[in-house]
Amino acid sequence: MKQVDKLLCDLPLCSDSHANAQMIQAVFRQCSDWSYKTVKKDDGDFHLFYFLTIVDLERIEREIIVYLESEYAASYLIEQLPIANLTTYQTYRNVVDAINHGQIILLAPDQALAYGFTFDQAPKRSIMEPNTEMVIRGPRESFIEHIATNLGLIRKKLQTEKLKTIPYVLGKYTGTQVVIAYLEDICEMNLIEEVKQRLSRITIDGILESGYIEEWIEDNPFSPFPQMQNTERPDVVAALLLEGRVAIFVDGTPFVLLAPINLFGALASPEDYYERYLIATMVRWLRFIFAAVSLTLPSLYVAITTFHPDFLPIPLLISIAAARETTPLPAAVEAFFMEITFEALREAGVRLPKAIGQAVSIVGALVIGQAAVQAGIISAPMVIIVSITGIASFTIPRLTLRLPYACYVSRSFCCLAP
Repeated sequence: MKQVDKLLCDLPLCSDSHANAQMIQAVFRQCSDWSYKTVKKDDGDFHLFYFLTIVDLERIEREIIVYLESEYAASYLIEQLPIANLTTYQTYRNVVDAINHGQIILLAPDQALAYGFTFDQAPKRSIMEPNTEMVIRGPRESFIEHIATNLGLIRKKLQTEKLKTIPYVLGKYTGTQVVIAYLEDICEMNLIEEVKQRLSRITIDGILESGYIEEWIEDNPFSPFPQMQNTERPDVVAALLLEGRVAIFVDGTPFVLLAPINLFGALASPEDYYERYLIATMVRWLRFIFAAVSLTLPSLYVAITTFHPDFLPIPLLISIAAARETTPLPAAVEAFFMEITFEALREAGVRLPKAIGQAVSIVGALVIGQAAVQAGIISAPMVIIVSITGIASFTIPRLTLRLPYACYVSRSFCCLAP
């Protein structure tokens, strides 16, 4: 097999179609979903290669095999092939890569090249409403796992020749298609060159989702904060391309990466672009305030009640002291325990089936919170503080900022600091 791989890298196709066919068969031996057909003619034989699981077999039989079995000569048939998206290949390596990417390869007699075309029948999800970025006003379409469809959704919104796309193939075994998209007159060239340089340095066995690429090209892989924005909404990608960003499309995932990112952009919602600017500005500022609340409220509560109680009004201080009188745990330990419990309930609600996930998260929070207060383990004000913190975190529109360890670790560890 190593000898075959070496030949694939070094040799071009020869004019003997039978020799070419034997070499290709040797590469794809022991592949159960592999198919090889020969159509014999008086002046030579045609050879077809493809994977049964990712091509339209009925179209191959109806449009290709029936056509090749007609009474015309092989030379005439190859000149009049009824295929629009025809590509020619001259090396074994290119032929094998084309087959791996779902193309059908046709070898013609007495020609040192191969013809590739696509009759795609891979399973494909229909365009649906986004699941992670909901809006009241705005488009209801989202990306799917098919990169060609995703690029088409962007072409539909940005109908200009200035929208440029640069293809890559990454992953030694997956051969994942990756495309960089940008607007030529708006995006800075040094940003494009930086993205291209970082992608070209990726050496990995496989890429199954855009998160693989994000971890390879981000500036600081140890930071809990997201350094690239991901979205499944075509309108968000189109809007950020108009702002000079670079989009990275990855085949097999509905999430597109966008770079660079900043905090204010990460806290923006797609709906901000569709509402009146006064309302959008007020809502965005509200979002900024509650993002700060989700990061600092538990730690402020612990610091004030433990070290600076004189900051509180006397009636409020008496109420908190009365609630904490029977509590055996320090405020910092209370906050840490409630934060972990809240995150566990939220994670359980996400991972469980939809029919029971929401009920488990809501009922679990009510039951555990009430039981903990009645048992005297946790004070009632702490339950209120943690609940407000959790609700505040839900106002963050991006999942990468709402659920990262950045918010959780910051809130939890700040509680332990005086």
